[in-house]
Amino acid sequence: MLGTVESNALVGEKFRWLKLNPEKEFIFQPGQYLLIKINEGKENSYSICSLPGDEPIEAIIDVDPAKQPLPFGEGTRYINDLKPGDQIEFSGPFGKFTLQNDDTDYKVFVATGSGISSILPLAQKALEDSASIVILFWGLRLRENIFLQDKLEWLKERYLNFHFEIVLSQPDREWDVLSGHVTENVKNWLESKDADSMTEVSVYLCGNSQMIQDVKAVLQEVGVLPDKIYFEKYYEDF
Repeated sequence: MLGTVESNALVGEKFRWLKLNPEKEFIFQPGQYLLIKINEGKENSYSICSLPGDEPIEAIIDVDPAKQPLPFGEGTRYINDLKPGDQIEFSGPFGKFTLQNDDTDYKVFVATGSGISSILPLAQKALEDSASIVILFWGLRLRENIFLQDKLEWLKERYLNFHFEIVLSQPDREWDVLSGHVTENVKNWLESKDADSMTEVSVYLCGNSQMIQDVKAVLQEVGVLPDKIYFEKYYEDF
């Protein structure tokens, strides 16, 4: 399928917020991804940061790899150079990292970096479809990497059952909210709850492989049921 780039803004100093208008209706579920053709021999996967029915289709892409010497960062160089009006070829949707009908009291969404691209629409879908308490943790490195704060604040005002935390691993002195690794902050939140309530928690993870491994270990330690932990294996080391 062909799509036309509407915009491709640089946000948070290291992400591209790609907005794409497809040539025809593109049906997907929150949490899924598409494949963008980079060249004749290469396609890269990018999580969709939109809700079904919304146009344009959006994706948040970490373009830091474009700073590395070739052959690294070939895909992100392509994304980085896209301009409004450019046409790209893509396919999809793909992936089974979608919202599950598990009827838990708490739905916890954890992202690092561009993992927010799939986590945010999943959290929005949970807010639309259930009365569960929805908690979103988003781990970033620096204050300069923060964006989407207006949208997160808007969701918090609209839904009384929504709460979010941005966690910085390298905060400046003026940052007085959560810091450190997102894993320890998720653990602190879980440990603040009654142990019996852990069977009423479902968790969705998207980010770097180390975070997923560490958070899964914490979840199992505090008693979250293994079949209530969801994540997508984008890479073999996940």
